Amino acid sequence: MQKLPQRRAVRAQRGADSELISELLARIDELQREVQSARQAGAETGRSMRALLEAGEEARVLTNPAGDVLAAGEATGVLLGADSRTLPGENLWSLLGLAAPWSPTAGRRGVSGLAMLAGPGSGRPVLVEMANEPDPGSTGIYCWTLTDFSRPLLPGESRPVTDPAQARTWLRAYAALIEVNQVLVSASADELERALERVPNRESESVLLDVQLARLVYRRRIWRGIHARLTGLTVDRKQGLLRNGGLDTRISSREAQLLAFLLDHPGVTFSAEALVTRAWHSNYLVAEQLRTYVVRCRTRLCEVDAHCEIVNVRGRGYRLDFEAA
Repeated sequence: MQKLPQRRAVRAQRGADSELISELLARIDELQREVQSARQAGAETGRSMRALLEAGEEARVLTNPAGDVLAAGEATGVLLGADSRTLPGENLWSLLGLAAPWSPTAGRRGVSGLAMLAGPGSGRPVLVEMANEPDPGSTGIYCWTLTDFSRPLLPGESRPVTDPAQARTWLRAYAALIEVNQVLVSASADELERALERVPNRESESVLLDVQLARLVYRRRIWRGIHARLTGLTVDRKQGLLRNGGLDTRISSREAQLLAFLLDHPGVTFSAEALVTRAWHSNYLVAEQLRTYVVRCRTRLCEVDAHCEIVNVRGRGYRLDFEAA
């Protein structure tokens, strides 16, 4: 007679266990649906991120406010010398050699900073700009563009150059572009504002003027190096030497300034007044003194057997001419 209550208790326990198991299975099904939904949302987010990152030619990367990479485009991997698929989880500021954390909200939207690559291709300046967030409703996700200053700016510039005359053509082109940008940068606020009224997004354009000038100067430096490699002629201001291949000769600081300026503007004729002002940044030296230094520089060029000479263009001024030598 005592077994009946025990059986009832066992059946009641089994019923409770069955209900618990059913609840657990239902919860597992619900969790599986949530996981599947999250996976689909993640895939859609990943596709939208990839579409954003691969738009245009600039290297693009998404980070959280601390600078940790969430996603990176292929161009970013090429720039940083790494597989873009391995970048998520890395810190962007550490990859760029910047102090971390670098707050993305510091300063105005637009130009955010200039970094010097510390890893592969070290010494290359990279412009880091904060773009708009990918989704107006998102929080804590920032889109950045990385621009390698060593990239060519002008059509045809990436073709191999083996002729010094071609390198001089690019040097002259960048010298002209730098002059135009220097005028814009040094313009008064009112003049600049009037000029930018005709330009869309003029606020960001005004911010980028200095950056554009810096990039032009850096590209000219690259072509200066190419030209020096092809001709073998360089001015070492620190050592006070004019070098050409295995030959070198001592030069004064004034001679170094004049030769360096003329090497940056090969084939371009400058008046005596322009050379005094632009090469020496002086307003008290006179044309007669310039003639003395021109004679000295001609002698120094002969001493290192340089295949160029400073030519006197009657009524116009002086130029460094490679073709005439």
